Amino acid sequence: IEHFYDKLLLISKELNTPSAKKMAEKRDKLMQDFLKEWGEEMN
Repeated sequence: IEHFYDKLLLISKELNTPSAKKMAEKRDKLMQDFLKEWGEEMN
């Protein structure tokens, strides 16, 4: 889980093209939703 915060959620900030940014936004949302669900299950 730490890898999400250490690396995966930061990748989108490194991208330059509009299409890459758009794809990254979608992936970031997916990962954030996953982390939210996982956190709720762990509590």
